Amino acid sequence: MRMIKDYRAITNGKYRLVCNVLIPIILGVILALIDIGVRKYYVTAVMLGVGAALMTAIEVMADYWGFGAICVKGCLGMDYLKTSTKGKAMLRNALTADLLVRPARIAICMVIVAVPYEIMVGNPVRLLCLSILLTADISVWALSITRYVQNVQVMSLLSMLSSGASGAAVIYITISSGLQKFTWLIVAALAVLLPVGIYVTRRHMYRKVEASYLDMD
Repeated sequence: MRMIKDYRAITNGKYRLVCNVLIPIILGVILALIDIGVRKYYVTAVMLGVGAALMTAIEVMADYWGFGAICVKGCLGMDYLKTSTKGKAMLRNALTADLLVRPARIAICMVIVAVPYEIMVGNPVRLLCLSILLTADISVWALSITRYVQNVQVMSLLSMLSSGASGAAVIYITISSGLQKFTWLIVAALAVLLPVGIYVTRRHMYRKVEASYLDMD
């Protein structure tokens, strides 16, 4: 598929291996082992919250090293693509693929974390959907802000704030008796927000790519 080929051409192989495979699997296994060791329902909720927080932080910071402040004029860092007639299409495909990969790698981590819950308690679908969608939504929607940030310290601050919000929300919704009955409603809202976020962010990124070729703001 052309989109995948362009994504692989634009992004570094080590970046893809670490962010798309190693981090989700290793983080998921570590949190799952902690859950198995404690064997309590509320620990699973906490581990999913911790997983959501850490994956959110990683998503924000990893993007800084993957695509950087590409929305800032003159900071695209990929001017070599302008020498090719296919450069613009390649970058657009890579940006789209990146948006689609995010929910997948988040899901890998959360599914691994939820395995002990399924073994010890029961069906983890409700908790899984909540943690995956909430984390993916923050990861996607945050790009319209973080891809304007050139300072690594500011990016680190945004990473901490977004991860705190993500983790706290998952834990609170999961353990709150008042919100548990509304979990599926919250999941439904998050499920709608994710494709909307992908569409809006993609259009925003495309406009910035076009502007970089036209030397416009």
